[in-house]
Amino acid sequence: MTDPGEVTLQVAVQQLNGVYTTDQSMVIAGALMSVIPLIGVFLIGSRTSSPTWPPAP
Repeated sequence: MTDPGEVTLQVAVQQLNGVYTTDQSMVIAGALMSVIPLIGVFLIGSRTSSPTWPPAP
């Protein structure tokens, strides 16, 4: 990964940490952007799972 424009989102968030100061709002925004796809997958998966969970005895 020599091109800085082609790093993963997690690496880009790590690169936001400065030597002396860190812009916390940018770190939080990057972390939120990396979690949103996971929340979407969870919501889609929970919608398509069995509607009768737990199973009836």
